[in-house]
Amino acid sequence: MNSTALSEQHPPIPGKALPVATLLALATVLPELFSGSTPLISFLNPGLLLLLFLGYGLAILLLRELALRCRSGLLGLFFLGLAYSVFNEGLLAKTLIVEKNLPVGLYDHYGYWLGISFPWAAGIGAWHACASGIFPILLTHHFFPGAREESWLNSKLALILGLLLMFLACVAFLGISENGVKGTPAMPLR
Repeated sequence: MNSTALSEQHPPIPGKALPVATLLALATVLPELFSGSTPLISFLNPGLLLLLFLGYGLAILLLRELALRCRSGLLGLFFLGLAYSVFNEGLLAKTLIVEKNLPVGLYDHYGYWLGISFPWAAGIGAWHACASGIFPILLTHHFFPGAREESWLNSKLALILGLLLMFLACVAFLGISENGVKGTPAMPLR
């Protein structure tokens, strides 16, 4: 059998670099661009692109690895996406802990209890689960079906990247946001 016939029967499985780069790019750009939160021209700002890369791309890569290793399926991936939303909107953007001036004004002053905007958390959680997690991961798996079932990071690298992201999230949470919101450690209930 010649090599052409063999390659047509068994297409080569791509290396990990291209699927990883695709997922990083899709997860960094899709949610912000499609929600209208970040105009296309803003992606040319290197500082903003780095923040979006860390907050979306790298975080979703780690989420994909966790979903794969736990064999979570689509429903499990949705729930991991909800957890990702707490990371993104709770720690990085701090929108879950504000009562007013939310990205969608209809949620201002609505359902705010114990320092959390619960309706906003539910709405943005479902959005992030799909737009930030499920869609970029499924698109990447569609483009690279041969790499769908493989782990793209070894455990040690995944742990180091996860710790780096949590450190950055803590720094972001305790710092002052562009809206002047500063996260604080939990206060004991009286």
